[in-house]
Amino acid sequence: MIRTARATMFRSLFACTAFVTAVSSDEARAGDWYVDVGDPGCAGGDGSQGAPFCDIGDALAVAANGDVIHVEAGNYVELLLIAKSVTISGAGIALTIVDGNYQGTVLRVTSGTTARLEDLTLAHGDANQGQTYYGGGVHNAGTLTLERVAVTGCRATNGGGLYNLANLTLSHCAVSDNSAYGYDGGGIKNKSTGTLTMTHCDVTGNYAYYQGGGISNFGAVDGTYCTISGNSGYTYYGGGVDNHGTIDFDYVLIVDNRAGGMGGGINNDGGTFVLTNGTVAGNSTWCVGGGVQNSASFVTHHSIFAGNTASCLGPDFAGTLDSAGFNLVADTGATTILGDPTGNQLGVDPEFVDGAAGDYSLAATSPAIDAGDATRSDDLLRDLAGTPRILDGDLDRTRVVDLGPFEFSHIRLAVTGTATPGGALTVTATGTAGMTAILCVGADDGALLHPKFGALFVDLSTLLLFPLGTLPVAPLNGTIPPSTPLGTTIALQLLALSGGAGNFSNPVILTVE
Repeated sequence: MIRTARATMFRSLFACTAFVTAVSSDEARAGDWYVDVGDPGCAGGDGSQGAPFCDIGDALAVAANGDVIHVEAGNYVELLLIAKSVTISGAGIALTIVDGNYQGTVLRVTSGTTARLEDLTLAHGDANQGQTYYGGGVHNAGTLTLERVAVTGCRATNGGGLYNLANLTLSHCAVSDNSAYGYDGGGIKNKSTGTLTMTHCDVTGNYAYYQGGGISNFGAVDGTYCTISGNSGYTYYGGGVDNHGTIDFDYVLIVDNRAGGMGGGINNDGGTFVLTNGTVAGNSTWCVGGGVQNSASFVTHHSIFAGNTASCLGPDFAGTLDSAGFNLVADTGATTILGDPTGNQLGVDPEFVDGAAGDYSLAATSPAIDAGDATRSDDLLRDLAGTPRILDGDLDRTRVVDLGPFEFSHIRLAVTGTATPGGALTVTATGTAGMTAILCVGADDGALLHPKFGALFVDLSTLLLFPLGTLPVAPLNGTIPPSTPLGTTIALQLLALSGGAGNFSNPVILTVE
C-alpha cells in the first residue's frame, strides 16, 4: 500500500507541472543554412531547410557574417576553415561528428574572425598531415567559443587537441584522448598571446611527449568547475598542467595525472598559479612533486593536496606554497609554507570516499568537512558535483564551507529514465541512515537560501513537498503524463532532516523533450 501511494503521488506531481509550456523557435530565419549528410537529395541541395547541403564546407562557402549553420546528426568527413563570423550548431555532442580522418586540422579559425560551435564533436585531426603541426583538432587565431563540444582523438606536434593563439572560450566541453606526439600540450596548448576561459570542462586522457599532458599554458587561463584527469606528460613536466603563464582555477579537480620528470598534477615554472576550492590528488611523477612542483608563485586556499606520489621527493607539494588560509596538505616534507596559516591542516589525511576508484569527494568522517572559513558566503552557488556549496556537514545547525571542490551532503539525488511525455523516471535517494527524507518538486528551477539547510534550487511558487520516510528508502518510480507539453521543466531536490538540522541535496533539473 505504501509503495502504491508513493507511486500515485509521484505521477500526480508531474501532472501538476504540465502547465509550463515552452515556446519553440525552430522557424527559419534569414541567414540560416542547413546541412544533412543523411538527406538523400543533399547532393543537389541549396542549403535551405528543405534542401540541405551534404557538407558543412558548402554552407561556409555561401554563409555571411552573422549566419547560423544548422547541422543534422551524422558523420561529416571534412576539414573546416572559418574566415567568417558564423555559428555552427549541431544536433548533439554524440550525434553530429566532424571527422578529420587524420588528413589535417579539423577546425581552423582565422585572425579577426568571431565564431561559435555548439553541440557537436571534432574528431580525428592530424595537424602534421596538413604540415601545420599545431592543433590537431582546433587551431584558433580568432575569437572562438565552443559550447557542448567534444575534441577527441586528434594529434599534432604541439596542441594535440586545441592550439590557441587568441581568444578561446570552452563551456561544457570535453577534451579527451588527444596527443602532442612531438612536444607539448596533449589536450590544449595556450600560447603567450592566448586567453583561454574554461567552464564545466573535462580534460582527460591526453598525452604529450614532453610536457603539459592535459594543458600547456604560456598565456592566461581562467578555469571554473573543471576536471583535469588521467593525462600524461611522458618525458618531463606537468602531467595535468604545465604552466609558464597565468592560471586562475576555482572548483577544479586535478587527479590521476602522470609526469616523467616533475609535477605529476601541476608544474608551475615561471608562472603565476592561483588555486581556490581545488583538489590535487592521485597524481604521480618519476622524480619531484607528485601533486605540484612549484618554482614560481602558487597561491591557494580552501584546497586539498593529498594522495600523490613522487619517486624522489615532495609527493604532494614540492616548493613554496603561498597560503591564503584553509588548506589541507597531507605530506609537507618538501613544502615551504608562507602566507596565512589560518585553518591549514598539515600532515592530515583528507579521507576521500574512494580515491583508488577515482572518487575524491569527502567521506563522512573527513576532517575537511566544515573546516573552511566560517565567515565565507558562497550562498546559491554549487560545488563541482552540483551540490549546494555551503552545507551543515556536522549537523550542528551552522553551515560552514568544506575544503576542496566538493561539499559533503548527508543526502544525494539520482534521477534515471527518459524525460519525455509518457516517459518513466526513477528517483533514488541515498544518504545518512536515520535521517528523514523529503522530495521537493517544482515546475521550474529557482534559487532560495535556507539559513540552516542550504540552497533550494526549486521554484518556490510551484513547490510541492513529498515525505519519503526515514533513510534508507526504496526508489520511487513514476511516469510523466503523455499530455505533458514539450519544454516543460521539472525541478527536483531532496532534503534530509535530523533534530532540526539538515541538508539539501544536489538538484536535478529536467526538460521534457
